[in-house]
Amino acid sequence: RWAFLYAGAQSLVTSLFEVPDTETRELMKHFYTRLPSEGKLAALQGARQTLIQQRRESHGAAHPFFWASFVLVGRGR
Repeated sequence: RWAFLYAGAQSLVTSLFEVPDTETRELMKHFYTRLPSEGKLAALQGARQTLIQQRRESHGAAHPFFWASFVLVGRGR
């Protein structure tokens, strides 16, 4: 992360641990859909909430393993 910020990136969405590709794809799809109308931090939080809701509907629970790993580093706007 440090290298990207040092190289000039204003913000990054990173994962703290490995998450299955399907859940990562779903979260990123919702994140980028929301991004034009919301700030980065709000878009990430909204994407997490959507993923939580979908997992609760389909699996009865939303374990943090599938959504809590993703964090925004840098500027949130």
